[in-house]
Amino acid sequence: PFNVPKFAASPVIDGKLDDDIWKSAIELKEFIQFQPGDGIEASKQTEVFLGYDEKFLYIGIHALDDPDKVRATVAQRDQIFGEDNVRILLDTFNDQRRGYLLGFNPYGIQADGIYTEGNNNGNDTDLNVDILMESKGVMLPDGWSVEAKIPFKSLRYTAGKGKQWGIHVLRRISRFTNEQDSWMPINR
Repeated sequence: PFNVPKFAASPVIDGKLDDDIWKSAIELKEFIQFQPGDGIEASKQTEVFLGYDEKFLYIGIHALDDPDKVRATVAQRDQIFGEDNVRILLDTFNDQRRGYLLGFNPYGIQADGIYTEGNNNGNDTDLNVDILMESKGVMLPDGWSVEAKIPFKSLRYTAGKGKQWGIHVLRRISRFTNEQDSWMPINR
């Protein structure tokens, strides 16, 4: 378990993680590959930053990479899964059965849905859900970054002090045989 810090100010959502407030965020890093490798170091590292204020959850992503080799388009919403992206699963009730999927490609194009374990239709994620959120991505000399701002009113959860959420973060690097990296070690 870790605590997500409360921000004293809101970062400007411009895709650049240059606002001082990001220095106070919790950082998730040291991703592990589970496809095509299984339990080996990720080919390119990823850093994810989290913070919140009274109204919003803030997500910052820094995906280290060669910017000339990143595969991304100005895709339609929910159409980023075939290219480089980072996906965050938020289990706001911490029941390990249902959660919000929030995905972003290098340009900040969004994908979102509700993941439900064992969904009967064979697809565990309902992409018909469109969560109100703001995001922006930019290419950098050492890869790409995204900033996102998600209103708490767009999410269902139980409010109150001490409530725990589950989180998982995944990254896809398409040019490396659709490499899949995980923040928490998982195996195929």
